[in-house]
Amino acid sequence: MKIGKMAAIFLAALALAAPRGLSAQAQPSGEDARKNALAARAALDAMGKALGGEAWLHGRIGCGESR
Repeated sequence: MKIGKMAAIFLAALALAAPRGLSAQAQPSGEDARKNALAARAALDAMGKALGGEAWLHGRIGCGESR
């Protein structure tokens, strides 16, 4: 069930991107900012790989192909 897997990945990404609160917070700096950037890149790379890797990235995955 490929669509179910993609929906789960989308919902996980949405949950990670959702704001945690509306109060003002200090921006991470230095080492914390670097760690956050690395974690974000790893999450995006994992999502791209789960969706089909380079083929998905370059639009080479067809939807609803038939004979």
